[in-house]
Amino acid sequence: MPTKTTLKGSVTVPAAEKKAEVQAIALHEVDPATVTLSQERTKKLPLPTAFYMEADPAKFAKSKGHQVDPSRPASWAPVMPNVELLAKSGNPFPTDATDETVVTQDRYKPLVAVCRAVWDALQKHGATGEWMTPGAPKVIAEIVKAAKVDNADARGCIRDVVRDLALYGLVEKGALGPMRAYRVRA
Repeated sequence: MPTKTTLKGSVTVPAAEKKAEVQAIALHEVDPATVTLSQERTKKLPLPTAFYMEADPAKFAKSKGHQVDPSRPASWAPVMPNVELLAKSGNPFPTDATDETVVTQDRYKPLVAVCRAVWDALQKHGATGEWMTPGAPKVIAEIVKAAKVDNADARGCIRDVVRDLALYGLVEKGALGPMRAYRVRA
């Protein structure tokens, strides 16, 4: 609802509504056959038709720790998206940490629920083509409440899950000022 600005006297002028626009972020499309998967757990999952990396992988002689994208540090997400599971169940993440694709330390196993909740939040926000900003306090609160996990690990996981979903081509990535925004790919 637009606010109104009252000027001196009796003149009321409606304030202009200015909606910030999300700017698309270009990602590097990479053939999965050319990617060295550094961790065995990643090899347990079906690969997408293309990876969409944040930086040109040819410019990174040494990986920073991420299991797929050499330009990124290791992810807080305990499991990567599963494109076959998405087709079967509507969510690219397993229902719990007992799934064979979840290979991580016990500390990170509760974060599988965060992964699922992130996807569900993206679906909810994306129903109208809306972009979701995972760093926004309301979005974080919505996700941690749904996942029933609220700690620093969960917040790190939220950020990394949306990046992993973009890596797998399941969501679009954009910038809304200094914040990153994501929405389900149409």
